[in-house]
Parts: sequence; structure tokens; C-alpha cells
Amino acid sequence: KTISKPPSDFTPDQESVSMESMVTLTNQRHHTQFLTAIKLLKCEKYKEAVEGLKVLMTAVQEQPNYGDYAIYARTKNKRTTLSALNMFTALAYEGLANPKKAIEFCNYAINEDP
Repeated sequence: KTISKPPSDFTPDQESVSMESMVTLTNQRHHTQFLTAIKLLKCEKYKEAVEGLKVLMTAVQEQPNYGDYAIYARTKNKRTTLSALNMFTALAYEGLANPKKAIEFCNYAINEDP
């Protein structure tokens, strides 16, 4: 099956947001850990990515709540950050061919930020 290019007049939806941009960390060390985990994920080093993401999720969970959470504004807050981190972990488990764990972390993401 051939995938064609979008039409020349195609413009991306202005409301779309990358999953990486959904992560807001209040600590520079955590931000560096996040960037490292994403790099590991992109380099297909899934086991190391899972380990880093789990450490990061624990650190975020231990923090007090931050940011505002509203259905129309789901960025820059703890709940959305944890949801996105869970989705990245699910992707890493998918890369490890562990669909049960991938689904588990998808469910965690949904529970965190329905």
C-alpha cells in the first residue's frame, strides 16, 4: 500500500499537541531525566527507557499537585504530566513486545487524565 503525501493546501490542525509537550516538570533534573528517557525510547533502548520513566513517574507522584487541570486546558499540570509519562512507558513496553504491560500503562494514563 502506498501512502500519498497530503494535498499541497493541507495545514495541520492548530489544536494538535505533541505528547512530549504534555509533560511539564518543575525540576531541571527531572527534565533532563525525561529528555534522556525520550532519547532512549527513540533509539529503541526500551528497557532503559522504561526504567528511567518509572523513576521519573515516582518522583512526579511524590511532588505536591501543580498547575491547573481543566478539560479544556490539559497542559502544565501534574495529572497530564503523569498521563503522558504513562503513555511513553506503554510505548516502551510495546517496543519490548509486552502488550499486557503496554495496556496496563495505557490504562494508568487514562485513569490519570480521562
